[in-house]
Amino acid sequence: MVRTLLLALASLLVLGCGAASRPAAPPPAMAYGWSVEQVAATLRASLRDQGFDKEAVLGKMAVLPPRNRPDADPLEEPPAVAALAWPPAAWAVVTDASGVWWVWEYGATAPADELAKRLSARHLQGAS
Repeated sequence: MVRTLLLALASLLVLGCGAASRPAAPPPAMAYGWSVEQVAATLRASLRDQGFDKEAVLGKMAVLPPRNRPDADPLEEPPAVAALAWPPAAWAVVTDASGVWWVWEYGATAPADELAKRLSARHLQGAS
């Protein structure tokens, strides 16, 4: 009985060590798997959570893919976006009511232009 338990334990240890040596798959955010709709929905949720009004949350949004994405075309960028220092792996979202925002596929958002920064700061001050 003890011998059977020792063999079973040894087998589990060998299997566990083999699984640990395999490299992990890259995180989904690095695969650029999000759609334009997912990016817009992430920004809408962020604006809503920050207390932006309905016009800003539900307003028109134009979504541009990260510059380092293979299908990105810098010539299609509006001048207001082209002039910004574009962070790595960030999507740009141009809104009518709340300026330009960066959105990352792991769910983070950040204001990109002066209008977005000013409005974000105003909402953060109102929350404190």
